[in-house]
Amino acid sequence: MTVRISITKMNSGRMQICCARPGSSGYVITYAAANAKADVTKALLALGISAETINGTLDMLADFGPDEMLQVEERDIPDDVLHANGFIAV
Repeated sequence: MTVRISITKMNSGRMQICCARPGSSGYVITYAAANAKADVTKALLALGISAETINGTLDMLADFGPDEMLQVEERDIPDDVLHANGFIAV
């Protein structure tokens, strides 16, 4: 089922990835500030996002203010893959 993947840079320096399904709740995972960029990169690669897309997204996110959300892309990702990669249903 399709999820809309987005990243938010929080005012604490942490980063959060959200995978939202249209018309239903989604999944999130939050990374500590110290390793946020590396952890986000690893998580998005595990979901099948290309390194080029990830790098471009993280470059754009650097110009965003705290708590602004940047959409990465939409993909078909099963719930079990999200759970296996540490995402929590919200």
